[in-house]
Amino acid sequence: MRLSAVLPLLFWAGLASAYGIRASYERAMYFLIYELEDMLAIPGVGEGGYQVAPGCLPSWTGETDAEGNPVIVTRRGLLGRSKRCTLAQFLDHTWRKTSTKVDVIVGFDTKPVPEKVQWLGSDDVRRGSGMTVSQIQTFVMNAKGEDGEDLIRKVKVEVRPGVTVEVKQHGYTGNVDEPGKLWPNAHLPSGMDGYLASMDQAATRAKQLAGYWKKAIADGKINLDNKDHKTADKRVRKYFDDVKTAATKTHLFRQEDLHRYMKENGNWKAAFGVEPTWVLKESGDAQVANWYELNKEDTVAAIKTAKGVNDVEAERIYEEKWNAVTGSVGYQGHNAAIAAAKNVVDELKTINLDCK
Repeated sequence: MRLSAVLPLLFWAGLASAYGIRASYERAMYFLIYELEDMLAIPGVGEGGYQVAPGCLPSWTGETDAEGNPVIVTRRGLLGRSKRCTLAQFLDHTWRKTSTKVDVIVGFDTKPVPEKVQWLGSDDVRRGSGMTVSQIQTFVMNAKGEDGEDLIRKVKVEVRPGVTVEVKQHGYTGNVDEPGKLWPNAHLPSGMDGYLASMDQAATRAKQLAGYWKKAIADGKINLDNKDHKTADKRVRKYFDDVKTAATKTHLFRQEDLHRYMKENGNWKAAFGVEPTWVLKESGDAQVANWYELNKEDTVAAIKTAKGVNDVEAERIYEEKWNAVTGSVGYQGHNAAIAAAKNVVDELKTINLDCK
């Protein structure tokens, strides 16, 4: 069965928790690969044209010049000005609505108005290029609306006449339009399958761009004795390092999501007759919460005592519950997301820009 066939179940079973900060790192990863495609504007570098959000073009930011004409902002490319989107424009272009379920009612968040969004700390998000993964992620998480309120918040929405519910507004940390806007030429499926395929696309595209850059250096199209070319090379290497960081962060957050889901939704005590034994596992990252994993040996011993059964029966009870939880649609969805993120991390590790 394709995962998209059970997408609604996966969502309500816990994948909503995959938004927020983990989504901000995913967007950072996508945007950094988007910026890496700036190399294709350099004569003799790469082939085939843009693949990441190719329909995203510089647009009005809400500003006007002295004559009242709209100001179209572009950002710096690897060499000269880029004719492609800034981060703010990229986020707007790839946005897709995200649903919130309250009881049996489903409401959707609303799209931020790009020229009204307040980006805290710097205007680089609307004008700049070469931001670090940390800067991009921070911009996405801390964006505010025209009213000064966080884009990420709950608001009351009338979902039908006389029925008002609180709906989560995700700002730019909800769904991404993977098939329609992010990878429109890749013919991705929709739903969960589209998300997983999008992660694969990101890894494939990053490796392809690394190959283009190495070949351009080997062929003399990028001359590292040239000051501008050397600067561009440093930026390309930094982009790749930050793509790897974003992918690694995403993988860690996905693991946290899965283990939190298992601990909170397993209903273990009802099956075991006693609370299972959990072992703390450190994430190794200050932004990612530590998580707990089941200790099978101690838990089986606790089941034996609580239920007054022998070793074989206690282990059977444990395995039956374990298989039920790991076979659930919620677990399968989280696990698929982990596998997709790990694949990106593993693929990016193979990138080496040093020509040999």
